[in-house]
Amino acid sequence: RADRAVKSRREHAPAEEGPRIQHAPRVAHGGKKSVKRDVAADVLFAKTVAGIVHARLRPPRGYIHMQLAAGLAFICSAKTEPGRVNHQCYGQINFGNFSCRDEHLFQQLLDDFNAAGVEAGAVDYQEARWKKAVWNMPFNGMTVALNTQTDLLLKQPATRRLIRDLMMEVVGAARHLGVDALDDTFVDKMIEMTDNMTPYSPSMKLDYDFHRQMEIHYIYSRPIEIACEAGYRMPKLEMLEAELRFLQATYLSEPQS
Repeated sequence: RADRAVKSRREHAPAEEGPRIQHAPRVAHGGKKSVKRDVAADVLFAKTVAGIVHARLRPPRGYIHMQLAAGLAFICSAKTEPGRVNHQCYGQINFGNFSCRDEHLFQQLLDDFNAAGVEAGAVDYQEARWKKAVWNMPFNGMTVALNTQTDLLLKQPATRRLIRDLMMEVVGAARHLGVDALDDTFVDKMIEMTDNMTPYSPSMKLDYDFHRQMEIHYIYSRPIEIACEAGYRMPKLEMLEAELRFLQATYLSEPQS
């Protein structure tokens, strides 16, 4: 009778849609703009294009029990429409250990990416977050403030000098906070890399173009605040932040913090 009951339930059960997940994943990738709070995994890495690790010095709410690794992607790509991402150039990713206690699992994360053909490496967490800011803070805001792309900023001597000045402010903040690996040599490397890059509109420029809220807090306000708390000012970047808030207010009716 039990066998017949099981058979009956199977015959009348609704058709399954798609594959069933038998086990919770050990590793989950959560993009900063698309993290779902019901993800169950031992390691979660947060893509820090805008810098979730700049915004917080502790795990985000809902992920305290997880082991976190911060993934810092070096890639030029843009979501141009639903379901479509255009890749322009580059494609490496580095991982900084934020709160991962299992070193073997952290290494497995790197190995999996490299095995899949994506160049991945391990970096010091604090060093990585400021290295990312060296490029993000000047180029995201300047492409918005001057309504342009990365290549044009570097073709004009005046804006090229300004970009370098902004980069050096970030380097100064990082060194003031004990990240000694950053210096003017790294700045020159970032400028050379951008010279060779496909003309690019960073994510903040796309948000501006489509009248979306820009990630001013994560890319500018929080790093500036961290530096100020340590006794270091970034005056040119503070001015750029103010300009971005003004521009955003021209198309967003709700006041932004």
